[in-house]
Amino acid sequence: MKSLIHILSLFFTIGIFATTVVFSQTLPMLNNPSASGVHGYNEAIPQPDAVLGYKIGEKHTRPHLIVEYFIQVGQVSDRVVYGEHGFTYDGRKLVHAIVTLPENHRQIDEIKRVNRLLSTDPASVSDDELSTMPAIVWMGYGVHGNEASSFEAAMLLLYHLAAGE
Repeated sequence: MKSLIHILSLFFTIGIFATTVVFSQTLPMLNNPSASGVHGYNEAIPQPDAVLGYKIGEKHTRPHLIVEYFIQVGQVSDRVVYGEHGFTYDGRKLVHAIVTLPENHRQIDEIKRVNRLLSTDPASVSDDELSTMPAIVWMGYGVHGNEASSFEAAMLLLYHLAAGE
């Protein structure tokens, strides 16, 4: 009886997980956002499927299409600056997007300078500077080329950050 309970628990858990995975595939592109303060999406920002030709999760996205999506969002959004910081062993581009308010892009060098001081000379940063500094978050996606979901997540997050209003 105890073994049967464990087996049924396992099937129940797998059933919940499978239902969550199937349901979650429909969530990223809802036009009715639930994030506090988000009222809609800027239609000028392309959704990933407009560039890829298929919906996220339908198949593995090839590296050149990921790069193309980042480039296109960077060209359209005043919140996004596209950049390249290297190449893979196979010669593929390693890309990034700096996402922030347009006024922060205009003073990005100063933001970087003060942020570096927090590590190298924290006492030199005043409380006034700290109170007005934007938070900086580094999000790295995919350290292994066969981890497809990380790149899909990166494109979805870029869309939401660039297009959310």
